[in-house]
Formats: sequence, structure tokens, C-alpha cells
Amino acid sequence: MLGTNAGPNDGVYYLTNPAIADDSINYPKWYASQTPLTVASAYPDYLAYFNAFGGEHPERILVDSDLDWGQDLRRLSLELARRRVSSVSLAYMGTADLTREHLPRFTLLAPGQHASGWIAVDMLSMKEEPGGYAWLASETPVTRVGKSIDLYYLAPR
Repeated sequence: MLGTNAGPNDGVYYLTNPAIADDSINYPKWYASQTPLTVASAYPDYLAYFNAFGGEHPERILVDSDLDWGQDLRRLSLELARRRVSSVSLAYMGTADLTREHLPRFTLLAPGQHASGWIAVDMLSMKEEPGGYAWLASETPVTRVGKSIDLYYLAPR
């Protein structure tokens, strides 16, 4: 509970357990001690970081430019190179010029268009066009690239 155990002109707020009157924590000092931990836990995803309540799936809370600024495209290119992927189907709703990224040969995946092989879908596409990518809902991504792109492999049928 937030209370004031300070003098009337002190202006300092304390976290207080009402059951124990002398169990006060100086809130500004406590908060300042937590900030480095928060920054360290967000690394290297500062742009996509929400807070501890966002958990492992912040896209369940909010997806927009808050989560996806194209920051994971470079990571996607590295991941695809590491896996020696020669082509990928890509659903991406950002504004980045994909031809300037170091991606392998790619095909833009329109909503409702099914594909097989390697498929990369950004969170914004999944949220903005949920019906268009519903066919991926029963599939498990091979990995999450950064915080905003799921990478799938679907064997050709």
C-alpha cells in the first residue's frame, strides 16, 4: 500500500504494510534499485519491451508500432542464414524496405494465402489479419525471432 509515513512537509512516499507499522520502504530508493534490473532484463529488445506484466507474449496485450518497428528483420536474416534457408514466405506489415535487408529470396505472403517450407510472420500481420493467418494457429513455430517474428517450417505436401 502506498502511504505517507513521513513528516507533513517531507514529500516522500513509502510502501507500507498496514499490518506492520514500522515496515516501511522508501519508494524512490526501491524503484531506483529496480531500474537497472529492468533494463538488463529487456536487453537487447528495448523497443519491444513492455514491462514484467507483458511476460513472454506481449503481443497478447498490444501489437502495433509499440512492438514491431522492423527491429527483428536483421535477426530474421541472421537466423535464416544460420539455418541455410534459401527462400522464405514472409508476412510483414512494417514499413521497412525488405529489398535492403539481407534476406534470402522471399515471397510476400498475403492474408489467406497458404504456403509451405519456411514461413516468417510478424506479430502485426497476425493481429491485423487474424483470419488471414488462422491456418498457422495450429502450427508450432520453430522459433520466435526477437520479439516480433515467428518462424515456421511446414513440410511440403
